[in-house]
Amino acid sequence: MKNTIFLFAIALLTSIVACTSQKTAKLDEIDELITNNQNEEALKRLDAYIDKHPTSADALFLRAQAHFNLDMPENAAADVENAIANWSEGCKYKKTSILLWKGAINIYVGNYPSAVDCYNTLYDLIAENDVDSIMPNVLYGRADAYHYLGDYVNADIDYMMLIDCKGWETNAAIGLARNAMMRGEGEKALALLDGIIELEPTNSKALFYRVRTYDKMGETKKAIDDAMLFLQASLDYEDEYILSVFCKDLPYSISKIEQYELLTGAQIPGLRKLLVALTVFNKEYKYAITVMNAYEEDFGAISETYYLRGTCYKELGQYDKAVSEIGKAIETIAPGDEDAKPLLVMLKADYLRLMGKYNEAIELLCSLEGDENATTTIYYYLRGWCYELMGDDEAAMRDYNKGVEAGDDYAYIYLMRGEQYLKRGETAKAQADFEQVLRMDTIAEEGSCRHFALHFTGKNKEALQWMDKVLKATDDYCGYYYDKACLLARMGCGDEAVAALATALEKGYRAFVHIENDNDMDSIRERSDF
Repeated sequence: MKNTIFLFAIALLTSIVACTSQKTAKLDEIDELITNNQNEEALKRLDAYIDKHPTSADALFLRAQAHFNLDMPENAAADVENAIANWSEGCKYKKTSILLWKGAINIYVGNYPSAVDCYNTLYDLIAENDVDSIMPNVLYGRADAYHYLGDYVNADIDYMMLIDCKGWETNAAIGLARNAMMRGEGEKALALLDGIIELEPTNSKALFYRVRTYDKMGETKKAIDDAMLFLQASLDYEDEYILSVFCKDLPYSISKIEQYELLTGAQIPGLRKLLVALTVFNKEYKYAITVMNAYEEDFGAISETYYLRGTCYKELGQYDKAVSEIGKAIETIAPGDEDAKPLLVMLKADYLRLMGKYNEAIELLCSLEGDENATTTIYYYLRGWCYELMGDDEAAMRDYNKGVEAGDDYAYIYLMRGEQYLKRGETAKAQADFEQVLRMDTIAEEGSCRHFALHFTGKNKEALQWMDKVLKATDDYCGYYYDKACLLARMGCGDEAVAALATALEKGYRAFVHIENDNDMDSIRERSDF
């Protein structure tokens, strides 16, 4: 749980003790800016100060803090190293304070061996005379580093020493429980965590690790119950791990949130957004739209709501509504989130493609031309596909080539270009692209197109085996039954292709215009059952 590092960083801030030497007015002001969370202004002043005083350990130390607070940990790590290298007895900040920050930053960036070395140095410095009472910080930081290194024995030793430090008993017990959980000692971990939660029912860290312990033990419902308690205690509705636990039993998770809202009468935006996400994951698209409509009525419309509602309409085959919602999502992007615009524009273009509005899709995509954040491999793939569906193979080929040149690892671009080469009779180039797909696409998951490349390289049996693996991995998603229908139709297996297409439709596939225009269907198009 990475948020422990933020608690630790706060503890470090309170433990910094200035030397008796006179502070400079400039550094005093900058220190106050950082204390007041005005890190951008602090950084601007520090850059200017360090330009004139490049070996000022005090300024480098302050800049490390500003960089860390601005989520620039690599810069912070470099600054704190330079601060230590240039430190002398006349400095404003003690060496121990700088070393504490170095340890914390190294843990944050994942450099655990360096963190252990740092804490060992600190331990030796203060072992005989801990005048600033920072030993608990040292033990806690070193135990954390040992934990991430998988050295639970040494982590346990430090946590056991920490238990004797007043005010640190709970953190030490949570650390011991976390180590026990990682060793597979679930009952021991639960005993420690239960004791903490009995005394502190809203201790979010203890609840988080009890969620993890139950999850590791395969007690999914108990993990979800505790995940709900964690949300109530932490108000962190976007924790990715907690979301993954909810997804392990979606119907149960959805019912728990509904029960909570019903029993408490609470209308919490974060919890309602979580309910939306879970209903979408559970493919309950109509219900998800109802929940989003209620969210908009209670809390107002936001870009994310429009995006998710558009996704649901798309899955229901209501592409006109999907396009409208994504358009609203683009219009309501919050300041600071502008980076999301190119992806939303491409999504809207893809929905226009599904409606057969290829010219509109291309025009929309062309509006992104020149945007370095937008013109990626996927951008050229999507625009090329629209050109291809319009029958403009030359324009499609130009975009597929640009997509390959963009250099992103996206197997579909090679598949599409390979098919274009086949149309041109350039079989060697086509085979080279299909082989590239096989090298890149090696995991049966959402987005895989390996089955088509296997077919084009004459490995039909393997292609069908891979197709079934993808279906299993994606929980029989309707789009991959459509893929299977396309694959079988290309192989000339008409009866099986129609059966796969029927299954796709039964499971919710609704891209009728795409079916009408997809040349994969040509071999079965004239059949009465088609």
